Amino acid sequence: MTNSHKKQPPGMISLRMLRQRPDWTDTGIKIFLGKPDIVTHLREDNVGGPMTHLFAEERIQAVEQSDAWRKWVSRAEQRRKRWLRRQWIATKAPIYVGGEEQSVVILVQEAMRSVIDHRTQNGLSVEGFTVSQLPAADLERILTNYIRHRYTNYDQLVEKLDQQPGDPLESYILLRRRVLKAMSQAFPDLREVFKRQLAARERWDVEKADRLAA
Repeated sequence: MTNSHKKQPPGMISLRMLRQRPDWTDTGIKIFLGKPDIVTHLREDNVGGPMTHLFAEERIQAVEQSDAWRKWVSRAEQRRKRWLRRQWIATKAPIYVGGEEQSVVILVQEAMRSVIDHRTQNGLSVEGFTVSQLPAADLERILTNYIRHRYTNYDQLVEKLDQQPGDPLESYILLRRRVLKAMSQAFPDLREVFKRQLAARERWDVEKADRLAA
């Protein structure tokens, strides 16, 4: 049986091996190396199949010794740390929920009083803002938002997310899910309300993303 493998040219590194070197990502390869030096088949029985992309090790080492590369790696590491920090806030930071001793009736009254005070202070009409007149979906949204802002540490965690550079939209979504889950555990009678509100908000997030992409 004959060997179907070609010998890799000396001084060349395949794309697969390059990706395994510290700090080399597809973005970094595109920016600093561009196109491969050689594109070939290293298996004679693979003609017509995927090609092997080879880069000159001399070029790679020259990049790794450059100031531009070191600055890029440093910025990439900073971005990674910020991403890890956002992920920790969104997925690991403790969630605190209070107000469990309050009845649903009292919570609804507090929520309505809060939204009416807010609208009055901002010169907005409060006509129709009663429990009997508001559509159920609007009342549920007002109640959910009130509990999240009044009885949890959601706002403090959002403030920490806001301090991280970039647009951590995914982090906000993950955090919102965790907070609503904690609220469901604290207020089991409102679990279905929170579930509906989470679904409605995530539909809105998708629609917003679609509009921005259009």
